Formats: sequence, structure tokens, C-alpha cells
Amino acid sequence: MYRNFICYRGGSSGGILFAEIIYNRIRSEENVIGKTYFSLHREDGHEIRNFLEDPKKYLGEAENFVMLLTKDFLEGFIVNDEPNENSVTRIEIDEALKNPKLKFIPVVFPDFSWEGETGGRVNKKILSELWGYEAMRRIVGSPPIPYDYQFRDRVIEQILGELDAEGLLKKVDSLKSVGTFKLESTPSVLPKTVFCGREEELARIKASFDGGERILFLQGIGGIGKTELAKQYAKRNKEQYDTIVYATYNSTIVELVSSQTSFRIQPFFPRQVMSDGTQESALSFFTRKLDLIRDITNERTLIIIDNFDVMDDEHFSDLVNANYRLLITTRCDYSRLYPTIKIEPLTMEQSIDVFMKNYDGFYVKADDERLPELIDLVNRHTYTIELIAQHMEVSGQTVEEMIDVLKKQGILSLSEEIRSSDGSGIAYENLLRMFKVFNLNEEEERILQYLALMPLGGVDIRDFKKWLELGSLRAVKSLESRSWIVSDSDGFIAIHPIIRDVVRHELPLKAADAIPFFNAFIETIREEKSWHYPITVKNYYADIASEIIAVFNEINEYTVELYRHTEVLFSFAVKPERSALLAEDLYDYNLKICGEYDFTTGRCAFLAGWTYLFNIQLPDAVKNAHKWFTLSYKIFGGLQLNSGNEFAVYGHLLTHLARTHLIMFEESKDDALLSTAEKYAKDAVDNAEKHLNVGTPFYPRLAVAYMQLAEVHIAAKKYDDALPLIDDAYKIMFSLFGENDSDTLNVASRKSAVLYYLEKYSEALELGEKNLETYTAYYGELNYMRFEQLCVVVKCHLKLGNAKEFAERKESAIRIGEQLLAADSKKLLELKAL
Repeated sequence: MYRNFICYRGGSSGGILFAEIIYNRIRSEENVIGKTYFSLHREDGHEIRNFLEDPKKYLGEAENFVMLLTKDFLEGFIVNDEPNENSVTRIEIDEALKNPKLKFIPVVFPDFSWEGETGGRVNKKILSELWGYEAMRRIVGSPPIPYDYQFRDRVIEQILGELDAEGLLKKVDSLKSVGTFKLESTPSVLPKTVFCGREEELARIKASFDGGERILFLQGIGGIGKTELAKQYAKRNKEQYDTIVYATYNSTIVELVSSQTSFRIQPFFPRQVMSDGTQESALSFFTRKLDLIRDITNERTLIIIDNFDVMDDEHFSDLVNANYRLLITTRCDYSRLYPTIKIEPLTMEQSIDVFMKNYDGFYVKADDERLPELIDLVNRHTYTIELIAQHMEVSGQTVEEMIDVLKKQGILSLSEEIRSSDGSGIAYENLLRMFKVFNLNEEEERILQYLALMPLGGVDIRDFKKWLELGSLRAVKSLESRSWIVSDSDGFIAIHPIIRDVVRHELPLKAADAIPFFNAFIETIREEKSWHYPITVKNYYADIASEIIAVFNEINEYTVELYRHTEVLFSFAVKPERSALLAEDLYDYNLKICGEYDFTTGRCAFLAGWTYLFNIQLPDAVKNAHKWFTLSYKIFGGLQLNSGNEFAVYGHLLTHLARTHLIMFEESKDDALLSTAEKYAKDAVDNAEKHLNVGTPFYPRLAVAYMQLAEVHIAAKKYDDALPLIDDAYKIMFSLFGENDSDTLNVASRKSAVLYYLEKYSEALELGEKNLETYTAYYGELNYMRFEQLCVVVKCHLKLGNAKEFAERKESAIRIGEQLLAADSKKLLELKAL
């Protein structure tokens, strides 16, 4: 169902702006059950913007037809004795009239009336013959809303009031945002301030998109200027787009779209909990998120995919099947499949222009007779020209001196065998040979070494400064001024892909030398911190960790701690499949180095099990968790535990063994599994009470043990036994972290549920409402634990006979549940059946 079809017809720039305001305001008022579509043309029929490939398709399902018409356009159309049967307005009205329930809301500006301003020239006879008397009554008989620019806001409210007359823009409660998703623009898509020579290519990009193309590739060798060209197009044409997304391709389309770093949806769009209680798979989430992006975007959305340097991503076809505009930079040749603009080297004149705009020295002039020779030596490669120009500015070298230096490095002429068959290798090879020419100092080399470990999308400069223990950003700014580093307004820095490759080749890092950096990064992603990071922050650090371990791809004495903390970070629903593989690799490494009966080996087995159980959407997650927990239990059974940390890990293992058996009991209802779960839970409590004392960092694990035993009692419907355990757990968490901590809040939420089971509905409701306020304040509305608490509140209102409150809370819970849960989820079906 498409609620509103909005069309603008006319040549007025003021009218265009007004039409867009109406469109955006109406969209902002919508809730989850409808959409608005918008069509926009000039008076002469030249299409400026058309959000619909086929208006007929959408008009057949619309509930309102909003006409935004200029005086001149309306006069010409109505007065004309022979309205053009192929005109856009004629087609739209023809189709709109086929739906007898469609409500017309004519809006005319500037101030205009249907007959008064035309001197009675409105030819109702022609119009009635075209559409019939009843249609004429519906169109002309509805008085239009006159538009007066001085009272724009009043007119907007009048239009919204017309739309709302039948409840079609029904105001929803504070949870409205749950159903109103929006793809956010990347915070900054900034090209360099110096840009020259690509005007023809920019015109071709614009002409291609304006002509109806939805997908366009920019193909060329690395460093030739594809990225800057894409960014420059976005900058110059930003008025054509409501949303501009800039994403750097690093691994797969699935990971790229699933990420909250580039493809960020507001409000937060979560993975669902499936009907069997597991979280949906990465592929399922990708498919659902991409479907949503398709649904909430159109030709007013530009997505730039940078560095798509592969030919075999199996999900690329899914990405291109949409109405948004895709601008993709690549080194690969897609021209046989998609529209492609090949980015060639600049002309000599353009290359000299690039050189001079990047040179602010005293020794080189644009008419230097040897400057073309220097530019030819680097194959008119745009990025290399920039680097040379800025280097020569600082070094004071003349063109002749620079040519001599390059020739000494083996860069002789364009005819050298260094050129690959298609010319694509020469830029990289030249930069390899030239690297020593640039005379980078030790600090600059170190910065580039570590920046080459970062994702191509960049790293927050504050993080980078901390991890490298830089005293100042002077060297970073110096590198940026010479084009080695690029930055954006959000404080992110990055290096060009071709420079990253060169740096990794010429300045390779050894893991033994990178330990201080590893330790600083580990401190940032340590479990105690990363557990509490928002999902976007977890994704950001996970992307960095992925790049680092891709370079240091062997677990050894220098990297083992980096791998261990990366595995835990990946576990937090960021890269669960990768996390499981890392966990098993860590176990194999420690088994080889330390032997089986070693605490570290036992802990690795436990972490592997924990990864599977926490990411229960993984294939055979419970089965694999049970396997690894059982192995860990066997190892710990052969050890003498001594330290608080060892007892804490062992206790954590016991609680998870209890939880695993409890899950298996819930699936099979085998009482033997419930008994085993109770045994492990009681052992966990005993271990914690004996060894995890007040004042130690491990004391919170006692609360975890109490909660796990309480969960066993709840499964056995022994609610009176569960409640005191929950109270004890709450006291510990509250004393350590206060009432607003996530763990404290979860204990309080579980207590509300137990009070409900004990038929203490008023107490359960009071605590539940308080918990909901805290959940909302700290985590927003789309949070699964908040949803579970909301379900308890709904059931309490039902039991207490609070009909109004029950209906309101149930509606809110269903709306949230439909975002968080699969359609066939047992929890959602039970909620709807209440």
C-alpha cells in the first residue's frame, strides 16, 4: 500500500523547493504501514527528477493524489482545448481516476483559483469529456489550497491536515521511529580541495545518471583519480540527492552492507531472533537489510562503492538490483556487463596543471621545458604527480634534478619493460622505485607503517595517536600536506590503497617490533570495555582488527594476545563466523605450545564454547558449545587451580555448562538434562562463594552464578527458590555498578518476570515500568531485553484488568517485536494472541 502520490508540475524554482518540503514533511509523518512516492517535472516536459519508473504501478495502489501545480502550468493545461494525451499530468490523472477511493488534494501556487484567475477560461467541457462529470467534481470541485510564500508553513500544515482527515497520517506514540527507517548519509564525503582536469568525465557521469542509468563504473589503474572523481561528482551534485553513502569495499558485499559503519540505518536496524530462539544468520540479515534499503531509497540516493577491485563477489548482483544510484570505482573491467567510464591518464596539459596546483615552490614554472619529460617519466600518473610536486616544493629540487634522481632509481622512460601488458602495473612499480626519493624521516615512516595496517576507510586520528603514543600530530599533518595521508572533517585519516601496498612492501613491520602498538590496541578492545561499546563502535574496531590480523596472519608468541582479544571482540555479534574459527585456531596453537593440561589451553576451549553459545545463530551452535565446554571441563578437572582468575574462568565455565544443558532441556524436555543443569549451576555457586571474594575483580561472577541457578529454578517452575537468588545477584550488581548498569538492569528485568510468575502482578508491573524507562534511556527502543521486559508489562496489565494500558503497551510491543523477531517467532505469535 502506497499512501500518498505527490506530483509537482511547473517550471518555478520556488515551486520545486516547496514540493520537496511537502514531500519530506509527509514522509517524516508516516508510520510503518505506508510509503510516499513523488514525481517531479518541468513545465516543458523535461524531467528533473522522477521517483517512479512507472507511475501507473504506484497510482493504482495510492490512497491520496497530491497535485502541486504552478499557475501557468495549470492555466495552460485546463484552458487548452486539446490536452496532450501523452502529457505526464494527463497520464497521472488518467490513472488516478481509476481508483474511485483516491482523494485529490490540489495545491496551486502562487495564489490562484480554478476559475477566477483564468477569466472563466477553464474548459470544463473538454475536461468532462476526458474524465467524466464525477471525475470533474472530484478534481475541479475540490477547492485547491492557494499557496502564499509568506505563509508557507501554514499551507504545509493545511496539506498535512487534508491528508490526516481520514487518519492516513495518524500520529503514533513515541515509538514511531521504530517503523520509520532512514539510510543515513556518510558524515563526510569530501574530495580534495585541489581538483583539475576531469571535467569531461564529470559531465559524462552526470549525463549518464541524468539519462536514467542507475549503475556506473569508473575503471582505471590505482592512483589515476577514480576516488576523487567520484567524490567530486557527489560534491557538485549533492542537491540531486537526499542521501549520499560512501563505502570502501574491504572484504565482501555481505559484510559491507551489513556493517553499521557505512550503511547506517536509523533507528538501529537489528538482527532478528528467529523462531527457534537463535539469532538470524549473517546472510539472512544482509538480505533483509538490503531489502529495507531498497524499500526506503530511490533515485535520490547515491551510493559510492570505492575500491571494488574484485570480479567474483557472489552478492554483487543483489546490490545492483535497486532504484538508488550506484557509482563504483574499480581496477577491474566491468564494461561488458555494466555502463563503464574508463579513466585514462590525463593529457600533458592537464598533468602540468595538476603539478602546478600541488606545487607552491620557487624553482618550477609551468613553462619549464623539461617538465613534460618529468611527467612522462611517471606515466602521467595523477597521484604520483601530486607526490612529486609536493616533494619538490619542500626539497627545493629543480625539474632537471628530479629527473636525474628518478633515472638513478631505474625509472628511465615509457618504453621500459616495467610496463605490464595493459599498463596497470607501471604506477605501482614506479612508486616502489621512487619510494626512497621522497626522504621520509623516521617518524613519518613509522606513521605510514602503522597507517598501512588500518582499513582503507580510515581510522580516528585520536585512536591512532594514542596507539602510536605520538607526542603531537605535527608529522601526521606534514604527511597530509604532502598527500601521503588524507583526512576528513570527522577526524579520520587514511592512506591511498596504492600507497598502502607500497609501504607494506618497502617498510614491512615485524610482529616483534609491533608489540607496543598491539598492547595499546588491545587495551582499547579489552573485553571489559568492548562489551559495553555500541554496535557501530564494535564494528569500527573489528574492521581495524581484521586488517591487522590479515597482515600478521600467524598466531605466535608476539600475536597471540592480539588474536585472543580480537576473537572476543568478534564474538560480540560483530563477526561471529570468523570468531569461531579464531577460537579454534587459538586452541590448536595453545595445545601445540603448552600441551593439553594447561590453564591457557582449557581457557581457549572454554572461549570456543562461549563463542558458539553467545552466537547461537551459528550452525550447530549448541552442539559445538557443548563439545568445547565438555573438553574445557575435562582439562580443568586435571589441573590444580590457584589464582582468583583461574577460579573465575572455571566458574564461568560451570555457569555456561548449566546454561547449555538448560537450552537442551528446553528443546527436548528431558528431565535428566535439567538435573545436570542444576548440578553445574550449584557447583558454580559453590565455586564462587569459596573463591571469588568481595573486593576482587572477579566478585561479579558470584552474581552471574546466582542468576544461572535462578534460571534453572525458573525452568523447573520453582519461582520461590529463584527469587532470593535474583535478589542476592541484584545486591551484588547494584553495589558494584549502580542501578543503571546493563548487568544490573538485566537482573532487575528477570526479577520482574519472576514476580509475574509468582502472581505478584502489581510489584512486577511497577518494577517492569521502571526498567523500561532505563532500557529506553540507555539502549533505545529496539533492544531485545527491553522487548522481553515490555512483554512482562503487557501481561501484567492484562492480569490487572488495565484494558487501556494493556492495548497501548501490546501495540507498542508488537511493533517492536516485528522488527526484532522473525514473523513466525513463538514469542511474537504468543504476544499477538494475548
